[in-house]
Formats: sequence, structure tokens, C-alpha cells
Amino acid sequence: MKTAPYLFLALLFVLQLPVSVDAQQTGTMRCRNGIVSINDTVPDVIKKCGPPAFQDRREETHPYGQRHNRSYETNTIDDWTYNFGPQEFMYKVIFRNGRVARIESLDTGY
Repeated sequence: MKTAPYLFLALLFVLQLPVSVDAQQTGTMRCRNGIVSINDTVPDVIKKCGPPAFQDRREETHPYGQRHNRSYETNTIDDWTYNFGPQEFMYKVIFRNGRVARIESLDTGY
């Protein structure tokens, strides 16, 4: 009977995991000159937030179409990280072909 409380706590912990992971993705980011949202362009983000602290660029190629008539689409992915200081969260803005596709909140800045 002593294991029942531990099983209950373990189950409670497991049920909370998906909530913790999903809480990191956000749809907006507040900057000093405006709010960045999904589908904003690169110039919009620079105007609202200025240049990022870090940036990285890569290309992803995805097949589409039928098996015998397959084509490939190449997307340019830019990852920008904004550091707003030690009292604020850092954010990663992910662009796909020049538009904001995703915004993630990270740990506090430095």
C-alpha cells in the first residue's frame, strides 16, 4: 500500500510533461517597437525588434507530387535568437522563406 502514493505522483508527473513542452511555443513576441506575429516578414521583424543576437540559415528540401512525377521544393529556413536581457526570456524566431513560421520562448537571457 505504500507504493500507491508514489504511483499517483509518477502518473501526475507524466501527465504534466506534454503541457510543459507545448508551453514553450508561442504565437507572438513583444519587442520595443511592436509585436511580432506568425507570417510577419523579415523587414517587419527587424523594424519591430532590431537585429537578432544570433542567426543561422539552412535549406530544407522536401519532395512533393506523385511517386513517378516527383518534384522537390527547397525552403530557406532562418533561425533568429533574440536576447532581451537577464530579466526577460530569450526568443527564437524561425522564418520559412522570409516569413515567420514559428516563435519559441527560451530560457532567460543574460
